[in-house]
This record gives sequence, structure tokens and C-alpha cells, in this order.
Amino acid sequence: MTSFVDPAQLAALADRAGDYVRRALPGLDPEPVDYRHCWVTDLPWSEDGVAIWEADGIYFIAGHNLFKQAPGLGQALAQAVLGAELAVELRPESTLGRPVLSA
Repeated sequence: MTSFVDPAQLAALADRAGDYVRRALPGLDPEPVDYRHCWVTDLPWSEDGVAIWEADGIYFIAGHNLFKQAPGLGQALAQAVLGAELAVELRPESTLGRPVLSA
């Protein structure tokens, strides 16, 4: 099996996380119990983008760090499945998560 993951980059990321815990959360053991590597989806308009697509009554959600928004997204999806209109900001054309450039 071929991996697209660079082990050195993953190790460096784990080290950075441990360093952060040492600085920001004194008293906690900074050594991880285990590791979980998850694939993420970057949408075309932003690496932090989120959107829900619908086709023939089936809803598809994509985005990065969705676990942070799980309660709200779950409620929106459940309501849509039950016949409510999907919130405009969750539709792909809204490009939710697109960086806002300051003037």
C-alpha cells in the first residue's frame, strides 16, 4: 500500500502539539496516548470551507474540521431531510469559509 503521508511531517506535527500542551496547558501530560490521522477535504474556495450539496433528496457535506460544527450541521441536515429548506449559507454557492479580504 502506498502512502501519501510524509512520516517526518507527521512526527514534527506531533512534536509541535506536545510543545503547545507543555506551554498552554501546564499540568497535563503532553505525551499522546495514541495518534489519529484523518483525511480532510479542502474545498476550492478555502481550506476551511464547508458546504452541503443535494441531489435527488440525498445530502452530501464536505469541508475541513467538520467535527467542530457537528451539532449545527447535524441539525441543519436533519431539518433538510425532514423537508425544511437548507440554510442559504450552507449551500455551495455561498462559499462558506472563504477568507474575507479587508479593505
